[in-house]
Amino acid sequence: MRILVVEDDPDLARQLEAALGDAGYAVDLAADGEEGHFLGDTEPYDAVILDLGLPVIDGLTVLERWRRAGRGMPVLRLTARGRWSEKVTGFDAGADDYVTKPFQMEEVLARLRALIRRAAGHASSEISCGPLTLDTSRGRVALDGAPVKLTAQEFRLLSYLIHHQDQVVSRTELTEHLYSQDFDRDSNTIEVFVGRVRKKIGGDLIETVRGLGYRLVAVEEKAPKARGRKKMARMRPKSRLRPKSLAVRLVLGAGLWIAAALAAGGYLLSALFTDSVERGFDSRLNVLIEAFVAVSEVGPDNTLRLTQTPPSSRFRQPFSGWYWQIADANGPVLRSRSLWDQALETREAGGAGEGTAPFEITGPGKRTIRVLQRTISLPGSDQSYIYTIAGDIAAMDADIAAFNAALSWSLAALGLVLVIAVFVQVRYGLRPLARIEAALGAIRSGSAHRLEGEFPTEINPLAMEINALLEQNAAVLKRARTHVGNLAHALKTPLAVLGNEAAGAEGPLAETAARQAAVMQRQIDHHLSRARTAAARNVLGARTEVMPAAESLLRTLERIHAERRLDIALDIGPGAAFGGERQDLEEMLGNLMDNACKWAKAKVRVGATVKDGLLRLSVEDDGPGLAKEARQAMLNPGERLDESVPGAGLGLAIVRDIADLYGGAIALEDSDLGGLRAALTLPAANGPAGAKGA
Repeated sequence: MRILVVEDDPDLARQLEAALGDAGYAVDLAADGEEGHFLGDTEPYDAVILDLGLPVIDGLTVLERWRRAGRGMPVLRLTARGRWSEKVTGFDAGADDYVTKPFQMEEVLARLRALIRRAAGHASSEISCGPLTLDTSRGRVALDGAPVKLTAQEFRLLSYLIHHQDQVVSRTELTEHLYSQDFDRDSNTIEVFVGRVRKKIGGDLIETVRGLGYRLVAVEEKAPKARGRKKMARMRPKSRLRPKSLAVRLVLGAGLWIAAALAAGGYLLSALFTDSVERGFDSRLNVLIEAFVAVSEVGPDNTLRLTQTPPSSRFRQPFSGWYWQIADANGPVLRSRSLWDQALETREAGGAGEGTAPFEITGPGKRTIRVLQRTISLPGSDQSYIYTIAGDIAAMDADIAAFNAALSWSLAALGLVLVIAVFVQVRYGLRPLARIEAALGAIRSGSAHRLEGEFPTEINPLAMEINALLEQNAAVLKRARTHVGNLAHALKTPLAVLGNEAAGAEGPLAETAARQAAVMQRQIDHHLSRARTAAARNVLGARTEVMPAAESLLRTLERIHAERRLDIALDIGPGAAFGGERQDLEEMLGNLMDNACKWAKAKVRVGATVKDGLLRLSVEDDGPGLAKEARQAMLNPGERLDESVPGAGLGLAIVRDIADLYGGAIALEDSDLGGLRAALTLPAANGPAGAKGA
């Protein structure tokens, strides 16, 4: 873990540096607010210890500037002010915790450990990953409960990985967080320590993600190989209707409302139709009762008789389902032949002229019949008669069922049409978002630099904000390059003066000065190259065609090595483009081509292809080659196996560093030309250069 201490008191700063170093942290010191602000704004720290009473810029202002710039590292305040109003001010400015002077060093270390744990999402001082447990407060590691002995540097590496478990951590990130600013960093050292830790905790816990870095995972949760993930990503359909998408939400929401509305409407229509059919059936029964009343008369002997027989044959067919009955207080007086020897149920109907509400009963033949009754007083009679008409409801139920079936199919078809209409409307309405997606893809691939075109009123503010962000990103990159250039000028001019003075003098002192000036020169070139690339590696829209860059390098090298008359051939595949800055591609490819030209006998071959989203560059020569055991050493800064060939020994190291910052890799292999082949893998630019957003 890498800590920044911003403290103007040299004795206190020295004490903090010693205590943190003993606790296993890499420490950078800043003596004033300006230096502290610069380091915190440009370097990746896991936590910051910040004094508030600083010269040049006070600590509170430094903290506010960090937070406004989006720097989210945990900050522990050191302050001599203990009033609550000042504590609140500090927390509102973005501090995560505070320690009031005078303090015990153990308290600072404990609070610092807690801040780092919380930032990584861990509440306890014991952090587990599968069978592995790391105790940050005691500095102990256990595997399945058994203690594991680690060196201080191995503990730092494992601690950083376990704080970021299930995340891919690049070698560059590990290097930046495990070593202080003044340390001469070398990513190969990280590989060595990772190998050692793997041997002690088992190789399954630390996973190598090819071209990206390392990831600490629990054994049972180990992810599939990166190649498999890429293949799955390529096989995944590109439908816009993905889960959690706006289109899915809108279509599903509209579909649910349509289904609910159609269901309610269907229920209402069915109920209305059923009521209408039943009222029609009841009206028919009522007409029949009135017809029977019209043909009824009471004779002189007070006997009820019908003057006319009902014309419907269903009343004469036994158990036909249609029945009539006339009853007095003693029971049925007259009834239809269809009843045969059975009688219909009678219910209290009130006084004369009144009737019962229609009701349903099980009639003869176990059929469900609908019954209507009315109490009638006939002229010439001193008693009332109950007229009953009943009809089979099977036909009525069949009509209702047929209507409900037709209604269901109609509403289902209507619902489907409405859902399709909503889908079309949503797709049409979201087309501007698809245009933005295509435009962003063009920016990412480098074929465009901003969102162009007209957008709807609701989306136009988003497009404006994206364009503003892109412009700000470009401005930050420009400032970073300017600062790096100024720094190079400020450092290299005095070095040139020292080198010239040493070259003009004699004696041990002059030799020492010249040697150290050369070392400083190499380190400046090495780290300035890394700084410039680090500032540019995540720029959106970075795209460099390989062929133009290779051709310009070819022309330059042909002039540099003109006396050797080398045959330099370019075999660049169509569409080969680098997903980064042209200066970085030229830096890497130029170093490789120059190195090949220095060692080649007659031929140099440069190739480039794109496969699986990766740009694969190769530079080969027909020179003497390089022994396998010496190849890895050649990637280290300042390493040279033959002093007779001009150079500073930085070329391959710079190539490796720049490639590493882009998530790429370099390998030295045997060439079929007879010499050495440098294989460089880098991210390819996305899409063709002429791609345009729809």
